[in-house]
Amino acid sequence: MNSEYAGYRNYLCFTVTKQINNLHHLQKYSDKQRQIHDLITSLHSKGLGYRKIAQYLNEQDIKSERGNVWKNTNVYSVLKRFKQRESRINDVRDMTYEVDVSKMRVEYL
Repeated sequence: MNSEYAGYRNYLCFTVTKQINNLHHLQKYSDKQRQIHDLITSLHSKGLGYRKIAQYLNEQDIKSERGNVWKNTNVYSVLKRFKQRESRINDVRDMTYEVDVSKMRVEYL
């Protein structure tokens, strides 16, 4: 081996990128959460507003998941978050992405 090249090494460098969406744990609703959501959905589909639904839940002594009384914003959040969660599970979680390989380059070290 020639002594002037003895300290150099050639490296082929590139980057591989793979995007995935299913690393987080898929937590299911508890039975209580499911029952409350179904009740809120049925009341909302009958034409009740968020305040009336919150009032009904409080009259029935149904507490939120954290044990609090219901407010109209909590009722809205239950419906909104459920839709977002379903969308995330059905639309985003199972998406597949192409593997991205960068241009290759040679580095001399």
